[in-house]
Formats: sequence, structure tokens, C-alpha cells
Amino acid sequence: MLESIFQVMAETPVLMVVFVVDLILIFTIVFYVAKKIYQKKRPDMGFMTWFTRFTLKSLKAPTHTIEGLYDLVVSTYTRRGVVTREMGKGFRAREKILEHTKEKEEAQQVLRTIFETYEGKMYGGVKTYEQGKIEELFHQFKAI
Repeated sequence: MLESIFQVMAETPVLMVVFVVDLILIFTIVFYVAKKIYQKKRPDMGFMTWFTRFTLKSLKAPTHTIEGLYDLVVSTYTRRGVVTREMGKGFRAREKILEHTKEKEEAQQVLRTIFETYEGKMYGGVKTYEQGKIEELFHQFKAI
């Protein structure tokens, strides 16, 4: 049966084009419905984030700027459910992250250093910072 369908499509290229377009539309509709269902179940996470690994161990390239490292910290704790997107990336998010890690003294120390370096860079307290310090903070955060 499939052979006869493919023979007819091979004889008429218009049918083959229609078949391919139909397949594309079907997959688009299926993925759209799956996306909407997933967004209703997990509104705090983007679609297809389950496809990537959530562990910091899988990160290969270190973050080279303090802004990138700060965004990585906040987005990591957003994915873990500690911080919500409504909190933003400011003071409330930092306090919530520090409150979440209050049992782990080493983690709090690393996070405080990242937050203080970011605040110093953003609000003019520190104009320059060493690149090695940022990479060291990244590796310390990765080890948490």
C-alpha cells in the first residue's frame, strides 16, 4: 500500500510537495500543542529546557564577565525553583538565594562574593576587576 502511494507521488511531483508540506504542518501543530501543554504545567520554565542538562557540571565555557556570571547564578536558581521570574534579578532575588543557601557556609561565601563584585561593577564601587577572579568565582560556583 505504501509502495503504491510513493509510486503515485513519484509520478506527480505536485503530490510530493503537498505531502511534504502536510508533514511540516502536522509536526508544527503537534509541537505547538506540546509547547502549550508544557507551559501550563511548568510556567516558570521555557519550552525545551528539559532537553538540555540542568547541572552546572555540564557547562563547558566559563563566563568571562561578572554580568554573565551573575545572570548565570540567578537563572540557575530560577530553574531550581528558588527564585521566580517575577522577582527579577535584583535585591529580592539575591536575598532569596542567600536565604536558600543559609545552611551551606561555603556556598553563601561564594555567592556573596559574586553579588558584591557585581554590585561594585554595576554601581561604580569597583571599576576594574581581574579576569582570573571571575573565572575562579565561576569554578567555585560550579563546585557548589
